Amino acid sequence: MSVDLLASAGKSAATVLAQHAIDTPAEMIVMGAYGNRRLRERLFGGVTRWIVGKPSLPLFLAR
Repeated sequence: MSVDLLASAGKSAATVLAQHAIDTPAEMIVMGAYGNRRLRERLFGGVTRWIVGKPSLPLFLAR
């Protein structure tokens, strides 16, 4: 396992994470889903919503 520090360069966290997964030899994106309140998630969107809507790799979601 490794930890990478990624600069956003003004891009959204979801965009940076998805691109990093593509740029590395990742086979899957593993992430928690909807840790924030659902109302806040609906109003403002979020990383989970974006990744689920536009998956670049297979997803494993946990709640």
